[in-house]
Amino acid sequence: MKKLSLLFLMVLAFAVSSMAQTTLPRPLNPEVQDWIDRQPIIFEDTITNEPVEYVTACEMMFQIGMDFMQRPVADDYYFDIDELIVDTLTYTLLDEQYVSYTIFTDFNEEFVFTPEMYPQFEEPTTRIPFGYEGGNIEYWFVHFPGKTNNVEPLREAGFDVEPFFQWRIGIRTNYIVGDEATYSDIVYWEICDKPVTLLGDVDDDGMVGIADVTTLIDYILGGTSKINKFNADVISDESLNIGDVTSIIDMIL
Repeated sequence: MKKLSLLFLMVLAFAVSSMAQTTLPRPLNPEVQDWIDRQPIIFEDTITNEPVEYVTACEMMFQIGMDFMQRPVADDYYFDIDELIVDTLTYTLLDEQYVSYTIFTDFNEEFVFTPEMYPQFEEPTTRIPFGYEGGNIEYWFVHFPGKTNNVEPLREAGFDVEPFFQWRIGIRTNYIVGDEATYSDIVYWEICDKPVTLLGDVDDDGMVGIADVTTLIDYILGGTSKINKFNADVISDESLNIGDVTSIIDMIL
């Protein structure tokens, strides 16, 4: 009962925050242009021929805004390509210093750029400034060292490795000025179909029961429960929330 009450308060707080108004313009959606997952290279011991280490990486190419100067912020505008004139009455250019982007995987999970992977950052971050270049990051692509979804050859060689993500990777444009912020949609590149095995089977035990309800509630409230997120998204809105909890309860009843 306590967890359900906390969940209700969390949903209410989200609804209230969503009502907050801002005067900032909203960025146009970015575009994912390509996704490259490189084949892992496995190194063997020169004496035993046993696998000892591997190198792998993947890359995402993108553009932040697809039109004039990469900085448009409205969906409806006029651009005369012959005269290179933009009608500023129909949209406003973003101030570049406040523009950043965030990478997401699967269920809108923010990718964290850690100092271990990106030594140029002193602290972990989820936002990269627009136009930033350096250390595996360029203004039009991000290189993910050590990440791959080609895990089968690595597992066959005896390495315990998990895929970078299971379904999709995406990007969102952020426009943050002081305490105000607006965001584009998250634009995804899907590499495979959504891997659902049994809808509602949150704990992946092969059946749907009350344990799936409690496990999902714990996860939503920030607990440490391990879940199958694809099975948990019962209402197929690509997020995990109270709607999935109530739907699983309806399935059980």
